[in-house]
Amino acid sequence: NSVSEIPMEKMIHYLSKNQIRYFDWNAASCDAMGEILPASKLVANTMNSVLRNDVSIVLMHDGSSYDTTVEALPEIIELLQENEVALLPIDESTEPIQHIEAE
Repeated sequence: NSVSEIPMEKMIHYLSKNQIRYFDWNAASCDAMGEILPASKLVANTMNSVLRNDVSIVLMHDGSSYDTTVEALPEIIELLQENEVALLPIDESTEPIQHIEAE
């Protein structure tokens, strides 16, 4: 990503060399775009992203400045369940989503 001070290719090479699987995201709430968005906007962003994919890994942030992310979570979960989207943990069987594939 553009936030890291280390080039992503270098980081990915390190992870790959050390046999560490990593996961990017393909769905986002957009909760860290430089302004605090209301929970309703985070819900809409997340649902629009998730419903476009067969499998989604959603990017959300935590921290003291992300109150609306926490506020949005119950509605996001409820809407995902209403749309029969399975909520699953990332585990050994999860296929990674990667913006830049590891070697």
